[in-house]
Amino acid sequence: MKTIYRNLIIIVVAIFATNFTANAQSLSLEKASNIKGVTSVYISKMMLSQIGESKLVGGVNIEDIASYLNSVEIVIAEDKNCAKELRQETNKLSKLPGVELLTKIKDDDENVTIYGKMKGNIYEAVLLIVDDGEDLIVILITGNIPLDKIAELTK
Repeated sequence: MKTIYRNLIIIVVAIFATNFTANAQSLSLEKASNIKGVTSVYISKMMLSQIGESKLVGGVNIEDIASYLNSVEIVIAEDKNCAKELRQETNKLSKLPGVELLTKIKDDDENVTIYGKMKGNIYEAVLLIVDDGEDLIVILITGNIPLDKIAELTK
């Protein structure tokens, strides 16, 4: 993966937080993580609170933001068939009520799409999808991050 995408992923993971709940439906990568052949990682609030001395991530000080994160889920499909199934699951998640497209980035064959869900001035959820046509990386970040905290990081 190109450096720009790696840095984008690091910054998005460090900045955004979510709790993708939409009525009775919950945005979760649990079902996607059970797809045969994918690699999945779940980072709990407790583990995120251990950031401690690692205050700089991708050149961004995330100490203040870390306390707003509830979890980070990452699912990686490096096989075309797994990626197809994972793509179908993430399509369903992106269409849940209240989930909005935040940005799309296309560079050669790689596409980065970021969806978010806000409640007032709080980001409850961010869904990041990096797709090169074969491999697929999906990151779901949950928590409650005020917009002003995000604005501070972008200065």
